[in-house]
Amino acid sequence: MCSSQLKSFLKKYHAIIFGKQLFVIALIMLAIGMPVAPFLVGFSQFLIVFNWLVEGRFFEKIATFKKSRALHIFLLLFIVHLVWLLNTSDFKYALHDLKIKLPLFILPIIVATSHPLSRQQLKKILLFFAATVVTGTFISFAVYLGLLNHEVKDIRDISIFISHIRFGLMIVFSIVILLYYLRHNYTIISIGIKLVYLFSILWLLIFLIVLQSATSWIVLMLLTYFIIVFYYKELSSKTSKIFAWFYMLGMPLFVAGLIGVVLVNFYHLNKVDFDNLPTHTNNGGKYIHHATPGMTENGNYIWLYICYNEMRESWGKYSDLPFDGKDAKGQTLKMTLIRYLTSKNLTKDAEGLSKLDEQDVRMIEAGYASNVYRVKFPPYVKVYEIVWELNYYLRFGNPNAKTVSMRIEFIKAGTNIFKNNFLLGVGTGDVKNAFANYYEQSHSKLTDNYRLRAHNQYLTFMLTFGIIGFLIVVIAFVKPILLNQGCNFALVFSFLVIVLISMLNEDTLETQSGVTFFAFFYSIFILSKKND
Repeated sequence: MCSSQLKSFLKKYHAIIFGKQLFVIALIMLAIGMPVAPFLVGFSQFLIVFNWLVEGRFFEKIATFKKSRALHIFLLLFIVHLVWLLNTSDFKYALHDLKIKLPLFILPIIVATSHPLSRQQLKKILLFFAATVVTGTFISFAVYLGLLNHEVKDIRDISIFISHIRFGLMIVFSIVILLYYLRHNYTIISIGIKLVYLFSILWLLIFLIVLQSATSWIVLMLLTYFIIVFYYKELSSKTSKIFAWFYMLGMPLFVAGLIGVVLVNFYHLNKVDFDNLPTHTNNGGKYIHHATPGMTENGNYIWLYICYNEMRESWGKYSDLPFDGKDAKGQTLKMTLIRYLTSKNLTKDAEGLSKLDEQDVRMIEAGYASNVYRVKFPPYVKVYEIVWELNYYLRFGNPNAKTVSMRIEFIKAGTNIFKNNFLLGVGTGDVKNAFANYYEQSHSKLTDNYRLRAHNQYLTFMLTFGIIGFLIVVIAFVKPILLNQGCNFALVFSFLVIVLISMLNEDTLETQSGVTFFAFFYSIFILSKKND
């Protein structure tokens, strides 16, 4: 083969291997990797960069870059992290943070300067993402049922690939994607495909209940409200409009009713004749009674009818876990047992233990301190859990190991750090040290392992960059959306609502999975070149 033939051969297959096809394949791999395969996320991004470099067309890419005002403005989101290194003392943490944020720089540039995605290619990417999320929920449900060998200390542990909150957000977005393509392709797809779409949507809604991610529930509920408001005029049938009004009026009533039922049940106290409490058990053991205000389970006082000796002697008949040891969540087992017996209005002695069934024992071993967790309606359980945590926090001021009360402490810490660094913030690398110093100086009741960051992305940006940097971040986020005139409104709007609401309760852009999720979809929706 002569040199000209070899050159022609290499040029031909270079064009086949590298370019638009490999770019789309790499994007699909990234979409698949985000929900279930973190290793694939890294590899696909490497492949995207590698393809972008090898395919060439650099003059064309530079020209595209120069013309893209939206891209220039969005890159401020990453650049502000670089500029605020000037306000940083801990460069080791700063470099770690920049490494996590790299997708905010790399993905936008490559997507914006690469070949435009056709509608079919975008559809393929989104449906691969949704299908992978559905597959991930099947795997997680198998873990939930105990069919896979994976330790589950808490319901959130069934999300074995990524954080259950991030997974929940991806589930919500997958529901939107499936609904969108079902609606727009309804007349051209077969009945079988329609059933697959409908089953997948219904299953994802059911799994969201199983997952018990309150953040995802709130995001889905508010997103549904926003969509109904925006598309109400397009509802053609009277039935659909009635359904819309039924949802908009019925959902608040349902939520209010659920919270009301939980509060009534929680704060109802069963009457106790404190002057005539028995001093001994039926087996002759001596009772301990302490009527501590606020320490109740299901309306029963926790510190009444306690006989440690009988519980210690009897517990071994039902479980191999030591009475004075820990449950599966690392909590003191005897405390879990006492609370659980109280929740069933049983005495904390040998007789009380004898009335527990096998499922009760398994629940106690797993660390569930109330038989409320046996309720088959997860929203009730979740609301009860939040009410219990807040009640305990307000009564005793101890936030440790309590999700809601810890978040209150995180917000307090973040707010005070921001107030003390209002103009320029603490800098890209000093966020961790700023929180550590605040907790130490304020003598926080949070133990060292629970002294975490704000868990609110807006507040994190404000305390990191101050009000000046925060305004730059807002411009970088919002302005490209206003400049983009060709994006698909329904999908983009839903994605933005999901992200913006999640940022109220999470440091969405402080983890690899969160940053990649945001940068990936923002880039292909907002920053990619216009196509057909």
